Amino acid sequence: MRTLFVDNLTVIDCSLLDSELGLSGASWIVDLTLSGDLNDESMLLDFGVVKKQVKALIDREVDHKLIVPQTSVLCAVQTDNENTVVHFGSNTDEQFSVDAPKSAFCLLPNDSVNIAAIKAYLHARLTDLLPENISTIEIGLRDEQKDNAIWFRYSHGLKKHNGNCQRITHGHRSRLEIHIDGTRDHALEREWVSRLDNIYIATREDLEQSSDRISRFSYAAEHGTFSLSLPEQRVWLVDCDSTIEEIAQTLAEAVAKNIPGKSVKLIAYEGVDKGAIGLVA
Repeated sequence: MRTLFVDNLTVIDCSLLDSELGLSGASWIVDLTLSGDLNDESMLLDFGVVKKQVKALIDREVDHKLIVPQTSVLCAVQTDNENTVVHFGSNTDEQFSVDAPKSAFCLLPNDSVNIAAIKAYLHARLTDLLPENISTIEIGLRDEQKDNAIWFRYSHGLKKHNGNCQRITHGHRSRLEIHIDGTRDHALEREWVSRLDNIYIATREDLEQSSDRISRFSYAAEHGTFSLSLPEQRVWLVDCDSTIEEIAQTLAEAVAKNIPGKSVKLIAYEGVDKGAIGLVA
């Protein structure tokens, strides 16, 4: 028996539906360990195959998708050959509804979305993908950990993107740093994270209607037509696209309004180890 491992194989950036959090963003680092017998090349599996084929499967199955606990009593799913409609009510009576192409969803055969359920879901699909000499597959999913980090989780959709970011409910778990006149301000970071955590960042031009404290957004993109409705208190409405570049600058300007005469440098991450910087002199 031999063992092969790949740490930091990829990152899953996604949104999920949770009984307490409602719609929430997540970013999980993926580690992979394979055990079994050597093949004719004296390998378990070529690293190139692991990095390409396994990463491609993970991207296809869960990355940049809305992960749905399909068997939850809080969830109702309708699907046809092209589209899926998901209705979800959290334990706090918040109502969410998403209508999108089937490819925008990962429907878990579970009553909740958690790391164990996602690992089991991916394990079954990797078993079908990998060669017979691989007898054991271990998948690790973990949050990024950084010293002195302040985190928030958000969801969004980018209709102008030419890839999977156009899906209206995908998300991230991200760091936020705020520097005032060159000094990092942890108190200000915590204040803004409390406003932003578990929020949906929406572009104002995509707002179709808002009534009874429910906001509905929709847009057409290359992959199809997308729509989302959710409680208005869960929305941060911006007058720009919700790219990380625009988010960082918009946040920097919002921070600067309350502290005139001071310079602001705001670093907003989009998941793990990538992001943008907003500056106000």
